[in-house]
Amino acid sequence: ASILLATTIWVRRPSSSLVARIAGNDPLLIFPDLLTRLSSMNRGLTLRDGVFTSPSGRHALLLLATRASPFDSSHQRPLLDSIQADVDALSAQLGAPLVLESAGVNRFALSIEESIRGEVRWLFAASLLGTVLLFLAFFRSIRALLVAMLPHAMGVLIAATVGLLLFGELNGLAVAFGVSLIGVSIDYSIHLQNHFSLAPRGTPPDVILRRLRPSLLLGGATTVVSLAGLAFGNFPGFYQMGLLATVGVAAALLVTLWVVPDLMVDRPAPEMSRRIALRLSRWVASFERHRRPMLALPAICLLLGLWGAPRIHWVDDLTELQHLDPAVVAENDRVRARLTPADAAR
Repeated sequence: ASILLATTIWVRRPSSSLVARIAGNDPLLIFPDLLTRLSSMNRGLTLRDGVFTSPSGRHALLLLATRASPFDSSHQRPLLDSIQADVDALSAQLGAPLVLESAGVNRFALSIEESIRGEVRWLFAASLLGTVLLFLAFFRSIRALLVAMLPHAMGVLIAATVGLLLFGELNGLAVAFGVSLIGVSIDYSIHLQNHFSLAPRGTPPDVILRRLRPSLLLGGATTVVSLAGLAFGNFPGFYQMGLLATVGVAAALLVTLWVVPDLMVDRPAPEMSRRIALRLSRWVASFERHRRPMLALPAICLLLGLWGAPRIHWVDDLTELQHLDPAVVAENDRVRARLTPADAAR
């Protein structure tokens, strides 16, 4: 009878909408008492009609938790958009300019993701356009361009397949950086096609491949070994990144050795490419006559390394790579200041 009486009394109060939602799970109405105690302990909060407000009464404070991770943009972005749409509709209904401000890890995660996506689009477009224009300038063949990109495409496909078979899913950061690292494999097919186009007309591709196989294997092996070191990093996603890059580069190298020679067209290089290649070959050959002075280069590199090593500042926190939007930071600070005068980061 006392429980029913308490419920009846609460229903007639302005906070009845809150009580109606929780009465089934909290028949003793302990939760409203906890809210009152919390607001009395915190000078930055006031409880009015079952709703947290700032001391001035100009800001209503709502605390939410999601089942999905704050880093899961597929859930967080629709949620924030839906809340903003509801606030806009309520503002139009009341005829008052209501302003929604929020704080939370999800806001920073979405802001960083949007920033990364924008930068990746520009970097991808600029690098792809530069590579294509430079390639066409020296080869003047669309087919040669497609053949050059084939090892990279196959490397990404095979690496993603192996990663999905091993992990079940792939980390977005690992995929983004892993695909970029696999991009080094385009050098192998370009190197092979360059020598083939500069060779005397009618030279079989097998002859060019036999001559370049040691250098291609050496370049691919050193790259695979260096990328495999990423798999031993302590950061989340680095293991997947190292695996994707290692498998992708190795697969691209095999495609270059086994598939690309059969797809190359016996087409002589343009005259401009031949002149530049001749000048470069003469310049490199001149090193043979100046071997001793060339020893100064590794010595200079060693001295620079010894001078710079003590000045290296090691940073093992990936958050240092993130650029936070000042507007999001300022909004986060305003909301948390209204919630509690204490430092929320603690």
